[in-house]
Amino acid sequence: MLGRLAWITLLVAAVSLTALVTQKPDQSAQAVVDRAITRHGGPLFDGARITFDFRQYHLRLERKGGTFDYRRTYKDSLGNTIREQMTNDGFIRRINARPQPLSAQEYKRYYEAVNAVVYLSLLPYRLNDAGVTKQYLGSVQIKGKPYHKVQVSFARENGGTDFRDVFYYWFDARENTMDYFAYSAGGNRFRQAVNRRAVNGILFQDYLNHTHAEGDTTALVDFDRLFDAGKLVVLSKIEHRNVSVKPLR
Repeated sequence: MLGRLAWITLLVAAVSLTALVTQKPDQSAQAVVDRAITRHGGPLFDGARITFDFRQYHLRLERKGGTFDYRRTYKDSLGNTIREQMTNDGFIRRINARPQPLSAQEYKRYYEAVNAVVYLSLLPYRLNDAGVTKQYLGSVQIKGKPYHKVQVSFARENGGTDFRDVFYYWFDARENTMDYFAYSAGGNRFRQAVNRRAVNGILFQDYLNHTHAEGDTTALVDFDRLFDAGKLVVLSKIEHRNVSVKPLR
C-alpha cells in the first residue's frame, strides 16, 4: 500500500512539474502591457523629472504619487516665450510669464496639443491610465518575429476629449518592447520604433512615421501586414533629443 501511495505521489508531482514547465505566460492584453511597461522602465516613470526637446518645443514632465506637472516651452514667431502647463488642477498658458485668458476652444486646442506629445512620449507607461480599455487581438508575425497585438480604446469618462480614438500596439513577444503602434488622428499612421536607448533606466525611442500608399483602403488594424510587405510610405521621423531623467526628491 505504501509503495502504491508513493508511486501516485510521484506521478502527481511529475504532472505538476510538467504543467509548470509548459505553462505559457499570460497573454491577456493587460498582462502584455504590464510586461512592456516594466521592460521600458516601470516604476521609474513615477518620481522622475524627464526633459527632452521635440521639434521646436522643450518638454519637462514630472509624475509623483498620482500628481503630474507637464510643461511645454517654446518661442513664437515674435520671439515671445510661451509656456504651457498641465497639472492635476488644469491647464494654464503663459506668454513671457504672464497667464493668458483662454476661450473654451483655445483651452481645448492647447491642452490637447500638449497632452498628445506627453501621451505618445510616455508610451507604453500611459497605457494603464484611467479610462483605457485594452483588448488582445492575438499573435502576429512582423519581419519574422512574433508580436502580441493589442487594441486600445478609451471610455468617455477619463478618456479625454478624443475618447473615440482607437490605437493599435504591437509588442515583441520575446523582448516585451513596444516596437510599433498605429492611430488615425490626422490620418492613418503607423509608427516604427528606432534608436531605442536607456536613460537612467527608462527606455526612450524615436519613430519612423509611416502611412499607406495613395488609394490603399486597408483598415488601420491591418497596417502590420502592409508594413511587413513593404507597402507603407515613410512620412517623417519623430525624434526626442537631449533626453534627461532625474529622480525627484
